[in-house]
Amino acid sequence: MTLIIGRKTINFNDIFSVVFYSNKVICDPASLEILKANEETKLISKEEIEEEKKNILKENKITKIEENLINEFLENQQFKRIFSRASILILLIKVLKGSFARIEIAQFLSDLLNNQIHPVILFENETESVINFIQIFNGVGDIISSDGSKKSLSEELQKFEMKPPGITLKEYQAITHTIFISLAIAAINGSICEKIFDFADLSSALSCEAFEVDPEPFDMKFNDHSRIHKMQSKVASNLRDLLEGSRISKAKNYSNKQSKEKTDKQNQEWEQKQSTSFAHISQYHGAARSLASSAVLLIKMELDSCENFGISQDEKKQKGNKKSRKPTLSLNSGAGIFSKEPITQSMIVIQSVISSFYNGCINRSTKITEKIQKENEKEYKNQMVLKTEKLQKEMNELEELSRKKSLEMNKQDSKQEIFDTNSFPLETGIYTFFVLKKLIEIIENEVVISMYILDSKQEELEPPTLPLGLGTKSFWLYICEKADSGEKKKPGNYYQYMNQLVSKELNFFEKQEFISWLTVLFAGSNKIKKLVPPKGTRDFGPFQMRIREKVFDIIKSVFKKHGAVEIDTPVFELKETLLNKYGDEGDKLIYDLADQGGEALSLRYDLTVPFARFFANNGFKDTKRYHIAKVYRRDTPSAARGRYREFYQCDFDIVGNYERLFPDAECLSVTTEILQQIPGIENFVIKVNHRKLLDGMMEVCGVPKQKFRTICSSIDKLDKEDWKKIKQEMIFEKGLDEETANRIGKFVEMKGNPFELLKNLRDGKLLEGNKSAELALEELEILFNYCDYLGILKKLSFDLSLSRGLDYYTGVVYEAILTDSLGSRVGSIAGGGRYDDLLSMFSNSRQKFPAVGVSIGIERIFTIVEQLEIQKMKNQQKNINDYDSDLVRVNEADVYVVSIGKSPLVAQQKLRIVKSLWDSQIKAEFSMAKKPKVSDQITYALENRIPLIVLLGDDEIEKKIVKVKILKIKEEKEIPQDQLIDFIKKQLEK
Repeated sequence: MTLIIGRKTINFNDIFSVVFYSNKVICDPASLEILKANEETKLISKEEIEEEKKNILKENKITKIEENLINEFLENQQFKRIFSRASILILLIKVLKGSFARIEIAQFLSDLLNNQIHPVILFENETESVINFIQIFNGVGDIISSDGSKKSLSEELQKFEMKPPGITLKEYQAITHTIFISLAIAAINGSICEKIFDFADLSSALSCEAFEVDPEPFDMKFNDHSRIHKMQSKVASNLRDLLEGSRISKAKNYSNKQSKEKTDKQNQEWEQKQSTSFAHISQYHGAARSLASSAVLLIKMELDSCENFGISQDEKKQKGNKKSRKPTLSLNSGAGIFSKEPITQSMIVIQSVISSFYNGCINRSTKITEKIQKENEKEYKNQMVLKTEKLQKEMNELEELSRKKSLEMNKQDSKQEIFDTNSFPLETGIYTFFVLKKLIEIIENEVVISMYILDSKQEELEPPTLPLGLGTKSFWLYICEKADSGEKKKPGNYYQYMNQLVSKELNFFEKQEFISWLTVLFAGSNKIKKLVPPKGTRDFGPFQMRIREKVFDIIKSVFKKHGAVEIDTPVFELKETLLNKYGDEGDKLIYDLADQGGEALSLRYDLTVPFARFFANNGFKDTKRYHIAKVYRRDTPSAARGRYREFYQCDFDIVGNYERLFPDAECLSVTTEILQQIPGIENFVIKVNHRKLLDGMMEVCGVPKQKFRTICSSIDKLDKEDWKKIKQEMIFEKGLDEETANRIGKFVEMKGNPFELLKNLRDGKLLEGNKSAELALEELEILFNYCDYLGILKKLSFDLSLSRGLDYYTGVVYEAILTDSLGSRVGSIAGGGRYDDLLSMFSNSRQKFPAVGVSIGIERIFTIVEQLEIQKMKNQQKNINDYDSDLVRVNEADVYVVSIGKSPLVAQQKLRIVKSLWDSQIKAEFSMAKKPKVSDQITYALENRIPLIVLLGDDEIEKKIVKVKILKIKEEKEIPQDQLIDFIKKQLEK
């Protein structure tokens, strides 16, 4: 695989493949074209660079990296090669993104990678390392050969006919400010970090199998539903997929006799042990992934950054003094000063994250080792314990060294000795590298111990008979394929052999095959993933779609009967269009989309705001419209209450200057008509209130004006929570005093007959003198009279607790709820109100356009109708031969043509009859099976409640008739073929 390097973002998978597996690279031609603009050809000599290095080290007193830190790194040829390749790759990326160098520099770096020429990097400190590295452009330095020995760089370049490009002053100054060496070690750590997550999940799953852990703690109800934490959900999902189908990891159902005989106390201790060591894997790993992802993201941002290198102050002085021509490198040279602090901090975060993984691995390894009880296995058990303790001690020592270095760095920062922190990013990066390497060893140790325990259940390392999970079984088979059964069978050799095998085959730094396999495993290519719809959404089968079609038809017919016209708008809008329209709570539920080209976009929250924008864009005129479409909210889903994140809304709106409150009354009439026509929604009431009445109520109770809307938002929750909770929210979260809250409580308890409550409010003079409230009461009286004339007043309830939390409402508001037992479960089934100011927000003239509308809560209605139809179907299934025309039919065919016999003539005539039915606009169906049985055809027609069955066989063809079964009246008639169409039409009309 060849990687194209250019100005586009590069991911850590690509970096990993080039650095660890020596994949080749090519430079993007478009990026090379940009580099042609750099025509400066005057080069700096290697002597000048060496002299400058001496001056810098002398003037700035740069601290060297501690030798004890890098000894192991310097001694390991593999690590040196990895680091050299990473440094070359990161510099190449920076050269192509920054456009500060000549083409020759980019081509030289890519040739080094492709020819596997790895210059030796001297770890003195970052500044000195960079200057030494720069000398490779002059052909100076050594390389790491394949056998680990040092060779001359110049000789290796000659071997590949490569000519050193030299380096210009501009290139010199730019490269020394790219911190590419620190970025190289950070990129190595970031790429390992991303790979190690899934490996840790895999080892955890193996431990669960070995320890016979019940996988219930990884269930969706504990992770996805109750704890909305993205990474925790991901880890839990990984563990579920790995353990799917496992019977060995269900301790309660798969236990030996000894565990079944445990006492209650022992069982309790066992459950506690399981809980602390295994049940919290998703929480620990999830939190660690989140933190590590933020650190890795920071490294990615640094890799993608493109600095604009101008002329430094030193260079400007040199231009003024033509005799001066020496390059300068100091902390103040170059156009930009790049802080290494973020890189250092990202490494420290990764180190801290590793603790979550390694502590869990150590604990689980210890717990699993305790399961070994056989006398002949004690030697292995001791070896496992010793190795686990050794790894733990080594990791603790590394962490202690890292803590000391962090304290030293903080001490230097507090003294503001900036030059003395020069080595910290590189040093911290090397610490992090060794911590990650040690974590891999600890995970491998957990894998070996788990494999040993599982293997003890069978005699040979062959495809297992153990009932492992799909993912763990896949890993077991992968290891089995790599194993030498002869080595495994040698007495006393298995544990040592497994150590060697796992260390060899799971080597992150050499085995590309394992990394690829691990990627495929978690990508779901082996089909261990069970794909389900996202939370808060659902799939709809034919039955549900038929119910939806039936309900939509009712709603549309009412909308059209009232003269409404249909419109549609995009499913997403500009974010600014939607924000600040739905109140504090509503704005939090808006789904934002990733930037796809400079526009901040969000999925529509409702259909009203998009309609307001549509109305403004298409000219302002009086209109009556309806809109049926999907909307999206980041709400907590509840299928039982019909609350989803993706759902339909059915909106009806009237815009224009009409007789006061006529449109409001018509919206209430539309709502009543729709709900009365939908089966199962007979018992409902429409609560009515007025926003100005609420404002007056707030003012009378003593609520500060700036808190009107936020208190209304709390009142709006009264249909979900009791007054006690709402009162506490007002006092403790929104800063309202208790006396004011108590006054509000008295008002929101008032509800009942519209005219009676209206009279009580006026007679009680509770709102007397408040202009806003008095205007609202006047409008409500007019509205109630209109509703009385329309014959819908009996369906209304005047309710002072109704708020409708959306900020855009300005007048009458209403909400329909069920009054039977279903009401408490599904909530409101329709709602709306007047929003006179919303449309003016999208008008340059700020002219007011009176508007009022209603939205039908269709998803909740679907839930009710669906349950009703399911119950009907259950009753119908008691006798399949009974036909009920009121039942929802998924298959709308009115006629089913049944062929009797296998004669080709029957098949021909069957097709002719079906074609004549279709031509007559009659819905018809027939079996396309090869040699269909008569009983199967009739059963299909009965199950799908197709009202008419036409039977055709050789006898019927000879007599030129067909037999027609009429299911509704359970009769069968013989009809001449030429009269069949007329007969069927008459039957369907009945």
